[in-house]
Amino acid sequence: MKNTFASILIVIVLALVVSLAVPAAASLVKPNKSATNEGRWDQITGVNITPINVESNGTLTATGYVQGECVNCTPPGLQPAVGAEVHFDRVDSDGWWPQASGTTDSNGYFSLTCQAPSGAGPYMYGIFVPAKGIEGGTQIGPWIVTVY
Repeated sequence: MKNTFASILIVIVLALVVSLAVPAAASLVKPNKSATNEGRWDQITGVNITPINVESNGTLTATGYVQGECVNCTPPGLQPAVGAEVHFDRVDSDGWWPQASGTTDSNGYFSLTCQAPSGAGPYMYGIFVPAKGIEGGTQIGPWIVTVY
C-alpha cells in the first residue's frame, strides 16, 4: 500500500512539474528578426581580422556577428542584430577612427574591408557598433595588425 501511494504521489508531482514547465500558451516559433533595435545595446561576437600581417596599402577585412537583447521578440532574448551599423576602425591614442562602415545582414553577420596604411609598422584596429536610440555603443578590440 505504501508503494502504491508513493507511486501515485510521484506521478501527481511530475504532472504538476511538467504542466508548469510548458504552459499551454508556450510559443515554439523561430526568432522574430524584424523586431526593432531601438534603445538597446548590441553584442559583438566572433570577430576576425585578416590578414594580421599585411603589405602596405594592402587590404584588411573584418568579419563577425552582432546580436542584441530583444524583450519584444518571440522568443525574447538574444537575437541577430539585423541592419545594425558597424564600423571597422583604426585605433590610436586619440580615439577610434572609422576606415570602413556598413550594416549587418539578415542573420546579424558583417564583412567590412579597408585599405592598410602605407607606412610599415604595427597598427591597431577594432570594431564599433553605435547604439540606436541611446548614446554610446559597443566596441571590441583593438587588435594589432603589422604592416610591412
